[in-house]
Amino acid sequence: GHYPTLIHEMDFDEAVALRAVAPFQIGATIVDLDASNVRFRGGADGDYIPTEIANIMRQAPVLEAAATIRYEDPETSELPTLVCCATRQHAVTVWAYFAAIAKSKGRSAPEILLHETRNREQIYQRFEQGCSDTIIAVAVPMRGWDSPACKLVIDLSPTTSMVRAKQKWCRPLTLANNKVARIELVWPRRLRVRPALPGDVFGPSLA
Repeated sequence: GHYPTLIHEMDFDEAVALRAVAPFQIGATIVDLDASNVRFRGGADGDYIPTEIANIMRQAPVLEAAATIRYEDPETSELPTLVCCATRQHAVTVWAYFAAIAKSKGRSAPEILLHETRNREQIYQRFEQGCSDTIIAVAVPMRGWDSPACKLVIDLSPTTSMVRAKQKWCRPLTLANNKVARIELVWPRRLRVRPALPGDVFGPSLA
């Protein structure tokens, strides 16, 4: 006989209800920066040109908004955090900004995860053990990383790619003691091509 390969397709609301993923909340901060000049690279893997979106997202209003979420907001300041950046230089800029704040507050220094990082397993281990509480990364090194500890993603890298969006936003959804995960988007205004939105990834209840 014929047996279908897809028996049931579960959406995120059902997954949360069945405790397959952590319950989660999404917030958005739109900074007053004009991104209308950011160009779009077409093709099957089309997206914003990384260096151009990074040049917008390295500016002071973005850094200040991200740091407020990470270090000042009482609802998020204690959550182990992944910060998603567009390019290597973007990640380095955010790391330096966060490192200065962390030092002034007596917090653990943020880790940085780049394409060339060789000790990524040690970085992951320190994060899972609570020896560090923030990882700042570009997209590629995050693939395949499952982290029960991570409960906050600060996304500083808008994308039109559903695949890339899902890779970033699903990082904090590993169930761990029923802790609520947070996804915080910090994005500019007036992107000419619509980015992937939470409703696209998680379903119409979050549209």
